[in-house]
Amino acid sequence: MSASADRRGREGISDRADRALGSAAGALSYADGADDVFGMSDADVGRLIKQKARVLKRVVADLTAKGTRGHPLTEPGSLELPVESSEREYVEPRKEDFEVWGRVYRQSLVAEKKLLSSGDMQEALAVTRQALSAAIKASRMFTVEVDGQTYYPAFFADGNVDRTVLEKISRMLGSMPGWMKWDFFTALRGSLGDVSPLDALRKGKVSEVKRIAQAELEEMAR
Repeated sequence: MSASADRRGREGISDRADRALGSAAGALSYADGADDVFGMSDADVGRLIKQKARVLKRVVADLTAKGTRGHPLTEPGSLELPVESSEREYVEPRKEDFEVWGRVYRQSLVAEKKLLSSGDMQEALAVTRQALSAAIKASRMFTVEVDGQTYYPAFFADGNVDRTVLEKISRMLGSMPGWMKWDFFTALRGSLGDVSPLDALRKGKVSEVKRIAQAELEEMAR
């Protein structure tokens, strides 16, 4: 396609669509089998992109509705998605797809500084390594693991949330695994008006969040 023809084609789409297609083209250029795609007709390529994008959007929507976040497209590899039939029949994603998504999601939390290393957390809170270790031992704070490395939730250093309250709730959750505690604080809750306990705490809804924490502990004890 000539440069002038390409410009004319780009003028017919919105800026957002142009950016989306640019991102897709960038990912395609590094993917295995890219040469095979270049040999397909434009109509077939467009149809397949739309099919896979629709399915992926539903997968992400389902995950978001369950209180999870992130995006599978950040995975530097192959994420096999269910193929959409001509009748647009939904196919349940495979277990492997969710495992890939989970790994990418956790890596994205590190990249976005939502999880901090020990050194970064010490600096953010202006505390010593010993003080940080003591907080973990007392369950006032918690850690999670990503690719074999230990990280601290950055929200403990969020000036918009009373850290004392966060530490009390973390202690309430006791020996609950780190990622379960992370989910407790960050997953959306219908009982809180479809916001997370963390966001609810930012709005001062301390007693409501404590009630939810107590209910979860009682549920786990059954």
